Amino acid sequence: MNTVESPTTTAESLPPDGGGPAWLTRLDGFLERSSDWLNPILVKEARQALKSRQFLICFSLVLGLGWGWSLLGIAILSPGVYYNPGGPLMLSGYVVILSLPVLLMVPFVAFRSLAGEVEDGTFELLSITALNARQIVTGKLGSATLQMLVYFSALAPCVVFTYMLRGVDIFTTGSVLVYGLLASLLLAAVGLLFATLARSRMWQGFLSVGLVLLLLFVGWLLVAGAVVLINEAQIPYQESGFWEFNAIGLLVYLSVIVLLVLATASQITFASANRSTRIRIVLVVQQMLWIGFIVTLGLWANVGSRTRFPPDWLQVACLFPGAYWAVMGMLLNAEQARLSPRVQRQLPQSFLGRTAFTWFNPGSVTGYIFCIANVITLILVCIGVELVVRQTIGTSRRQSNDGIWTACLLLGYLALYLGLARFLIVLVRRFIGDVGLLAALLVQLAFGLLAAVVPTVIQVYVFDVSSYQPGWQVLNWGWTLAEAADHGLDHSNGPDVLTLAVVSALAFVVLLANLILAVPDASVVRVSLPARIALDDAQGEPELPRTSGSPWDEPDTT
Repeated sequence: MNTVESPTTTAESLPPDGGGPAWLTRLDGFLERSSDWLNPILVKEARQALKSRQFLICFSLVLGLGWGWSLLGIAILSPGVYYNPGGPLMLSGYVVILSLPVLLMVPFVAFRSLAGEVEDGTFELLSITALNARQIVTGKLGSATLQMLVYFSALAPCVVFTYMLRGVDIFTTGSVLVYGLLASLLLAAVGLLFATLARSRMWQGFLSVGLVLLLLFVGWLLVAGAVVLINEAQIPYQESGFWEFNAIGLLVYLSVIVLLVLATASQITFASANRSTRIRIVLVVQQMLWIGFIVTLGLWANVGSRTRFPPDWLQVACLFPGAYWAVMGMLLNAEQARLSPRVQRQLPQSFLGRTAFTWFNPGSVTGYIFCIANVITLILVCIGVELVVRQTIGTSRRQSNDGIWTACLLLGYLALYLGLARFLIVLVRRFIGDVGLLAALLVQLAFGLLAAVVPTVIQVYVFDVSSYQPGWQVLNWGWTLAEAADHGLDHSNGPDVLTLAVVSALAFVVLLANLILAVPDASVVRVSLPARIALDDAQGEPELPRTSGSPWDEPDTT
């Protein structure tokens, strides 16, 4: 009687490696085991992105445009392509082609990826898994990075071909590609943050339009700078200070990426989580980086070198971080003053710890005090460096106090208007209702613009006086700071002294009012862990019995 060979027997009779080389089988097994270590969001997003129609069309266009520009560029350079350097022209064309997917498509796809999770309701499924919010954000950012690398690899042979045409060196080519990759990663992180600023479809539509305009503007600037660098300029990598400057820039870049990831994760995490402390730690790190950079540069240029910093370097050292803390202060003002029991269990216990670290706790009033404290620290350090420089170089430096007066005026305006903006947000939330981060930010921006525009309109169009008048513009932070930066403040001039005195007095009153209102938040102490939660943590999860039989069998109770 004939017997039919079962499929199981046939499958078991096959060699375990499928007939392939043994090393390939071991490599495949290693890669399969290694995939379990990756972020599951990265694997999911990478599979969806690389199989999507959008990626297929965009990748095909990049390959087609690269192939077409190769033929067209050689035709333009002919017949002198054998004698004249044509690398800059060809590389500029490839940079323009590569900028379309890398600087525009990938960041916008990252934005839509996270925004679509919120709109479709699938984000709730992700939030109840074992993944935390930071892993979700880093997974999507990793997927965007993988797409960038695929696009870069598509034009890699073309970029190598430009070196053979002469006229461009390897360092310039590599620098343009590396800077482009870093810029694309930064824009992708910004796109992810934009996706979490609002939940409604209407606001998401406005944010998508704003993001596209931002990407087009930044992409145009970067491409124009890259083309100029390739054709006309030369990277001064042999000059002193080049690598130090790039190292500092890389540290600042990494801190910005970490800040964007933490800010995005804080917007999608649970309401009971601590959304603010880690972000404020990164802000302090960025403040320290700026202080270290400006102090080192100031002392090196004015004391240890023949080159002298201009006397108004203090204004530059304070105005740029002043604008930075103005934006961060508005974001901190928009926070909700909610300290959940989970957060209260992590508060510092000692009096010294509460004094130093209370301002890292969530809340708008603690955020305001945190912002002003950092600005005060920055200004004191910069003024200290200025005094050291004056004592070191003696009378060869012009004894001007314009920078010191401008720094004090900047501090007064920040303390005044950020404090008033916080009061405005509190009133809006009390009488209108809870407003989100984006709405609170827009309200503060409108308030700050009105504070600068209204006095200008009143003076210029009502009284027909176009020159700066301190009496009318004492509360106009924009015009007053511009005048102080351009012409300085004269301590012997009565209007200038009056402007500084009025702004300082109002800022002190607002700061004192916020300090009084911060007493309840500063008085919160750590709460103990409930006994039930402590018992559950001590016991851990119950261990289920292991059975080797079918899951449908009845358990053995004997």
